[in-house]
Amino acid sequence: MEDNIKYLSREEIHEILLNIMQHFHDVCEKNDIYYVMSSGSCLGAVRHKGFIPWDDDVDVFVPRSDYGRMLKALSEASERYKPMDYTINESYYYPFAKLVDTFTAGREPVFVEIKDYGVYIDIFPVDGLPDDPKARKKHIRSAMRTSMLVQIKNAIHTDNPLKNLVKRTIGCFFDNKKLCEKINALAVKYPEDTKYAMDIVWGNKPFLSEDIKERIKVPFEDRFFYIPKNYDSYLRTIYGDYMQLPPEDKRRVHGMKAYMKR
Repeated sequence: MEDNIKYLSREEIHEILLNIMQHFHDVCEKNDIYYVMSSGSCLGAVRHKGFIPWDDDVDVFVPRSDYGRMLKALSEASERYKPMDYTINESYYYPFAKLVDTFTAGREPVFVEIKDYGVYIDIFPVDGLPDDPKARKKHIRSAMRTSMLVQIKNAIHTDNPLKNLVKRTIGCFFDNKKLCEKINALAVKYPEDTKYAMDIVWGNKPFLSEDIKERIKVPFEDRFFYIPKNYDSYLRTIYGDYMQLPPEDKRRVHGMKAYMKR
C-alpha cells in the first residue's frame, strides 16, 4: 500500500462492518442458518448496544452442522461480500472463515498479507467437547498447539527481528492448509450435543452448550442482530465481570489498515 492512500477511520470501518454483518444476517435468515454474535461483539451488544468503542471487528458463532451450508450460501449470495476460507482461498491461513467486503482492501500489520483481504467479520464454527474434564483439557490443548503453529508461521513480530527469524524458520516446516485441516479434524471429533462447546479452531475457553442454543435479537448500533439468550452466563464464562471496563492497556484491537478500492 502507498503512503498517499486514504485509510479508513475506525468509525468508517464500523459502518462497513455493520453492512457486512447485515448481509450475513440476511443470508442466514433466508437459508435458515443459526448464528449468534460472540466474544467481544456479544459483549458490545450487551454493554454498549453496539461496538465496543475501541474494537474494530465482529465475531459470530455458527454451529458446525450449519457451517458448510453457510459457506455455500455466502459464496452464492453476493459479488461484493465474499467468504474467505482455507478450503477456497489459496493464501488464506486461518482455520475459520471470514466474510470480506471486496470493495475494501487492507491488512493487519502483525500478520502475513492475504490476497484480496479487506474489512471482514470473523465466523467461527462451534464444536462439542468431551464431558470428562481431563479429556476436555487435553483436547483443547491439542487444538491450541496446532493453531499456535499457524500463528508462528504467519505472525510478524516487527519489534523483534530475531524472534521473527526464529519463528519464520520454524514455520517453514509446516503447511498452512495441512495445519488448518488438522485443527478442523480435531474440532469435529466430538458431537455437537455435548454439555460443553467451544470455537475450538481458534478460541481459548469452553462454555456451556446450552448458553448459545437459544437466541434473542437485540439492538446493535442502528441494526438488530442475534446474541445468545443466556448471554449473561456465556459472557461471565468468557470474561468474568464483563460489565466492568478493562484498563486502557488491556483494550485489544486488531489494528487493521484498510481503504476503499472503489
